[in-house]
Amino acid sequence: MQLAVEGPTLTKQLRCDLRRDDVMPLGSQRPIRVSLLGGARLLTADGEAVLISGRKSLALIAYLCQCRGMSASRDRLADLLWSNADNQHARNSLRQTLAALRRELSPYDPDLLFSRQDMVGLRPQSVECDVHGFVRAAAIEPSADGHAVAEVYAGPFLDGFFAGSEVFEEWASAERERLASVAIVAFERLARQANGRNGIDYARRLLSIEPTSEASHRLMIELLAANGHRDLALHQYDLCRDMLRKEFGVNPSPETEKLRQVIVGTPQAGIVLDAKTQRVADHAPETAGQRLPVGVQLFVGLTGSQDEEPFSRGLAQDIIAELSSHKTFLLRFDDVLYDARSPAPRIAEIASRLDVRYLLCGSVQRMNGRIRVNAQLIEAGAGDHLWAERYDGSAEEPLDFQDRVAQSIAFAVRVQLLFIGWGVRDIAPSDDPEARVLINRAVVKYYEMNQKSMQAAMVLVERALEIEPASIRAMRILSLATSIGMAFGAIARTPENLKKSIRLAEAAVAAVPEDEIARCVLAFALLSAGRL
Repeated sequence: MQLAVEGPTLTKQLRCDLRRDDVMPLGSQRPIRVSLLGGARLLTADGEAVLISGRKSLALIAYLCQCRGMSASRDRLADLLWSNADNQHARNSLRQTLAALRRELSPYDPDLLFSRQDMVGLRPQSVECDVHGFVRAAAIEPSADGHAVAEVYAGPFLDGFFAGSEVFEEWASAERERLASVAIVAFERLARQANGRNGIDYARRLLSIEPTSEASHRLMIELLAANGHRDLALHQYDLCRDMLRKEFGVNPSPETEKLRQVIVGTPQAGIVLDAKTQRVADHAPETAGQRLPVGVQLFVGLTGSQDEEPFSRGLAQDIIAELSSHKTFLLRFDDVLYDARSPAPRIAEIASRLDVRYLLCGSVQRMNGRIRVNAQLIEAGAGDHLWAERYDGSAEEPLDFQDRVAQSIAFAVRVQLLFIGWGVRDIAPSDDPEARVLINRAVVKYYEMNQKSMQAAMVLVERALEIEPASIRAMRILSLATSIGMAFGAIARTPENLKKSIRLAEAAVAAVPEDEIARCVLAFALLSAGRL
């Protein structure tokens, strides 16, 4: 069978993060275009349809495009696509598929598909994937017309494509959900920023992604009313009400009802809605507090090594990708790489140009086979350093190090800015750098909120306590993970574990009595034990 392809917080083991950087020199071929949004299609750079045999071949390309470095082990690919077969037969099927795929792709680029030891991959410089462009465009505040996001997002990830493998479908479903979440954030932001008809069009795209979201219906009602379409706004309210009753058996929320009352009581065109409805006709985006503008700057290379710039760009893109799935932040990217040997603009100047209050910046240093990353979160107005961290790793595995650092930085930024929004300060003393990395990884696992993640969080934070026995942050998270772990069945609910959770929280409070976070953790431990 020939497939004509055209067009432009699964199991965790099969989830791959997006990485585009590669230090290999560019070849003479123009990249193959891989379109995975709205279906599964391949095109040459000139628009010629690429013909490949079998859905497993296309599924393999789709998976590799989403993997770090666009490569994966043979065992992983065999398990992904032939999960019902034993390992020997699965690997044999993989060999046959790879051989056929090489023959079919050879006329376009003989080096596109590579094998190295037990790894199989695509050469990043030979492939242009629409998912990569979409994630980058969605992570950075788009222009008012939003063409970059709206044109690239052609529909759900691998929409209507089935590879005939349950494991692959689980992975594809998880990716589909993740990318849909990114699209929801992007289109909601575009709808609020754009004027007139454009805003309504973006809201319509948003509704097509999540048709059962009352918030998306309410946004459409707001925009229609704000642009003088009173009757259409009231009709949209009716659609929202009918949907809620049919899908959930409930009526619209008080906020939606109040919006309707405002529209009914204001018959003139161009209704201006009050601050409670969070929209003013044809004006700027959401009010402050809805989304916090945060700038992400390329980290400065300190040694001038040619490897520092690709690492810096990859790290910034990874941080943006990690943060972009959270509706709390509006990200703005400063993609100018400043030379450490030349005077750089002041923080206040960069923040003013990006129109942000908070700026994430730092430096990268490669020397003697090691990489050091220094990161700082700065409040630009006063120049206050809200958070700073140093990360050291091996230059032999830069992508793995980059992945860990990006996750840790993104998490730390989220926590710091959420604390600021809540009016809470984390006043716990600083920990050993190695312990801090383990604690950050533990907290990321904790917020995955399942049995395995709780067990992993406890292992990580116990390792941190071995390094830094007096770490208040480690005590707090281990207390929480123990309490939640018992509720999730990750560990047994025993008197010993209940006492352990309370003892850890009490130790954190005793060390710093004014620590509000530690007091909340203690209250939760006591509540879990039935003592509150």
